[in-house]
Amino acid sequence: MSTPARRALCGAIVLDVDGTMVAAPSDRIADRLAEALLTVHARGWAIVVATSRSPRSIEKLGFPDGIQDLPMVIANGAALLELRTGNLSRHRLIEPRSLRLVLDVLDGADFDSVVCTIAREAEPVAAQDTWKVQGRDNVERDAWALKVVARARGRTAGSTIGMLAHQFGSSLSLSHTRGEIVEITAAGATKLDAVQALLGRHELDASRTVAFGDSMNDYEVLRWANRSFAVAPLEHGLEGAVNGVLPRAGGDSLASAIEREVEQMGDRCTDK
Repeated sequence: MSTPARRALCGAIVLDVDGTMVAAPSDRIADRLAEALLTVHARGWAIVVATSRSPRSIEKLGFPDGIQDLPMVIANGAALLELRTGNLSRHRLIEPRSLRLVLDVLDGADFDSVVCTIAREAEPVAAQDTWKVQGRDNVERDAWALKVVARARGRTAGSTIGMLAHQFGSSLSLSHTRGEIVEITAAGATKLDAVQALLGRHELDASRTVAFGDSMNDYEVLRWANRSFAVAPLEHGLEGAVNGVLPRAGGDSLASAIEREVEQMGDRCTDK
């Protein structure tokens, strides 16, 4: 019995969530944006969500049914989430010893807030096998971490990243988002690494990719994609990485930009 060919893909739309698809963490995807995603998906474009969110917070978005051909990139690339099943794959987690060292450094630097998304094993099978923990003392010693989020009172994200880079070198991936929040993942756990791995399975590359984001944890993907757009207010450092700026998150401005870019790039699809 022959295996059916996978759906022909013409290109990929890569989307951050918070500050891009939705304006606030409690928001759901607007009907106008859902309509645009369904339209371009029907034309053969893959929708790739690349977010810093933890696995269990994705379902609250109200993502349109039927368009998630590819897994979602979650926790800044620490894993991939199959939305329909809740299964996780391509794990890049911080191992227990390194996690304990990170938490010790943050504790010694008097950080105002430290939140970990953790699991009991290196390769958690499903989203329900992960959970968030606040504070160093609440993290079990044998826990693995998808992501650590830290914010220090009176310290910039740049200075925090510099301190951690000095301590840990290339053994961690470091990024930041609005509000001077630093996000820490394992080496190789970045949005770009995960997006490239996903699209490579379908022989898609930057030339057929349009990306949308709003903060520095989107910088590498925005710079890599053939076409990219940031959402206002433009975060410092993104100026040279994007082709344009959208006035607001979600809704009509993002939906219209997606439709316009797909129309301009055309439907040059190849069966994979």
